[in-house]
Amino acid sequence: FRERYQYNNLTATVAGYIAEIVTGQTWEELVQRRILQPLRMINTGFALPRTDNVTLSYHENRHRELLVTNRLATEVTGPSGGAIHSTVEDMTRWMVFNMNGGTIDGCPLITPRTLEHIHSTQLVVGSDPASPSPGATYALGWFVDSYNGCDRLSHGGYLHDVNSEVM
Repeated sequence: FRERYQYNNLTATVAGYIAEIVTGQTWEELVQRRILQPLRMINTGFALPRTDNVTLSYHENRHRELLVTNRLATEVTGPSGGAIHSTVEDMTRWMVFNMNGGTIDGCPLITPRTLEHIHSTQLVVGSDPASPSPGATYALGWFVDSYNGCDRLSHGGYLHDVNSEVM
């Protein structure tokens, strides 16, 4: 336990499943009610938005031609294992929430102590290619390191040739 770093979404999937069993609600219902609604993340959801205002992703074929990537169904990873769709504006709300000690409009959504624990180092990442820097550690869902002398928390997502990074 905590001997070495190896990222995978299976642990998030298991935690999400346990939350569903304990609460009797689906992962989507829990996240919507406990996070997205209070943070007013109204353009964030679990399915690809139905509007045309969606980032397209591309890949090269063997002839080095650029092709649009077909998005696949993500249900196989479990809803809590990935594939949440958001906007820059909504992700800004998520970042502000994390930077303000777990409060929104002055009201606590999570205790500052719990959020501090979530942001605290759990293990050293080492030389893993996913590491944002050579000295990075991993918290509960966040990389922890420093950039230009400033403390930094970050987490990225990559699915279907779409990459996102929150720092």
